[in-house]
Amino acid sequence: SNNYDVIEKYYVGPKNIDYNFTDSKNLVLIYVESLENIFSDKTVFGENLLSEFYSQPYNKIEFKNLKQTILTNWTIASIVASQCGLPLKNVGIFSFGKNKGKHQRQVFGMKKFLPNAFCLGEVLKIGNYKNVFISSPNVNFSGTGNFFKTHGYDEVYGKEEYDSLGYLYEGSSWGNGPNDSFLFNFSIDRIDKLINKEKFNITILTTDTHEPKGFLDPNCKHKEHNLNNVIKCTSEELFKFVKYIDTNYGDKINIVIFGDHQFRFKNNREIFKDKERSIFNRFISNEDKKIYRNTINYYDLFPTIVDFIDVKFNDKRLGIGVSGFKEVDNDIYLKRFNQIEENVLNRSNFYELF
Repeated sequence: SNNYDVIEKYYVGPKNIDYNFTDSKNLVLIYVESLENIFSDKTVFGENLLSEFYSQPYNKIEFKNLKQTILTNWTIASIVASQCGLPLKNVGIFSFGKNKGKHQRQVFGMKKFLPNAFCLGEVLKIGNYKNVFISSPNVNFSGTGNFFKTHGYDEVYGKEEYDSLGYLYEGSSWGNGPNDSFLFNFSIDRIDKLINKEKFNITILTTDTHEPKGFLDPNCKHKEHNLNNVIKCTSEELFKFVKYIDTNYGDKINIVIFGDHQFRFKNNREIFKDKERSIFNRFISNEDKKIYRNTINYYDLFPTIVDFIDVKFNDKRLGIGVSGFKEVDNDIYLKRFNQIEENVLNRSNFYELF
């Protein structure tokens, strides 16, 4: 309803930045389906379902207020925001919002996904990283595989790839692909093979904790299928995976974990009405990292991740995001945060260039 182009105002082109990869680390980046901090609330669930990540050293580096915002409240949207520092906006016939649930139709026929955006995969390609995406369902869902193939990823794995490679797995997760424990074991195999060959970014998207009640991994010690157990299963498998990397390769790999969006509880659940909702996140490194503010959004994760793996660049911004590991004036940042949230739905001729 107005002409204020907040994307053009705040966008910093990552393609035009100089990067130094001399001391950079390998990256393991994990999007955990629907994982938010409310799952640690004992008054809601009777126990802390994420307890493994509430003791040292895995509770050391977190942003207390990672906020889900407009246009970052579903999976592919939060991926685009955190990898490109851009929202996933309506473009032409590819509409989001009213066609809720019709993900495949939204992206059908697109050969490239935001082809003129310069994202995390392309930044890491400058430093000769191998980029690998690992998920459970077929990667054509929501154009996910299309996005990663467009933006610097060398290997993309989903159900179709595992089946064609002859992998066997018990049970099935959302989209009929393998459960989270399989994804973590598959990722360990790729990490073990790459660790002494080249720098890499392994990006994982889990699915077991998908609404409404999740998908219980048959490998889990908790056998009753309910949401509490599903969340605990994924948390425990994730902890084992992180522990393996930290024990064997902690000096070479930094790990970033965050939920891809809030869990979609039924709107009439009074129990959540007065609860503060924020996205679970952990940044795991054997180095000390200073956080400069508590509040960030998904756009901020792009420069924050680049900073976290010790890629040096002479700015604190990439896309419309601002790094959480570089100092900013908090009042100025919050004004910017609110301006983006209030105006991101406006028509943006600048955005259409991507």
